Amino acid sequence: MAAPTIKLNNGLEIPVIGLGTWQSKPEEVTNAVEYALKEAGYRHIDCAWAYDNEKEVGEGIRRSGIPRSEIFVCTASGAAEAATY
Repeated sequence: MAAPTIKLNNGLEIPVIGLGTWQSKPEEVTNAVEYALKEAGYRHIDCAWAYDNEKEVGEGIRRSGIPRSEIFVCTASGAAEAATY
């Protein structure tokens, strides 16, 4: 079952439900991203520079085999990057 979407100003539709990656351990986030994309049908990954797991999120995307053009990767910017978690 596909997640509901919201239409963006550029015409693309982004799923309203995304996989969150905050506080995931490195080995867990790689496996979770891969599974979410390949097995559960997710196409929206929520992450942030401050989580320090960009490499692992990217590896999960690569392992999934889903074309990057089909995936929304949303990240926090601005004040969130100065926050401590």
